[in-house]
Amino acid sequence: MDKFKLKILNQSFILDDKGVDEGIDLCTHGSIFLSFNDCIVSNEDSDWTISTAGLTLLRTLKSDHDTGNSNFVIFDHCGQLDMIGCPISLTWDVRHEPQHITISNIKKIEATDRQIDQLVYQLYGLTPEEIAIVEGTA
Repeated sequence: MDKFKLKILNQSFILDDKGVDEGIDLCTHGSIFLSFNDCIVSNEDSDWTISTAGLTLLRTLKSDHDTGNSNFVIFDHCGQLDMIGCPISLTWDVRHEPQHITISNIKKIEATDRQIDQLVYQLYGLTPEEIAIVEGTA
């Protein structure tokens, strides 16, 4: 890819009915300019969402990222489970030094199917009896 351009033109968090950011929305929404090899993919008349992972990656361009002190990974792989959390993620530490940037502590985070099942059961508030029915052990 010879030329890649991304400009954030107008992004904001979704506000409540009173125009207040309650901190619930973790993604930003609005317009971006995006082009590849001088072909414009998006300009200001499009509405796009930048995910938490995308925002985290963009923040590392200017500031440090410490996996031990962040709730956000740099890349999520959600597949079919995007509403309950991503089962596979990549993240790393970023340190801005005077003459260079250091990337370290690269982590691939994988949740097992059992962990994902437990998250779904919690999400829907299933009782042990209902879980047994779902798992076919009742």
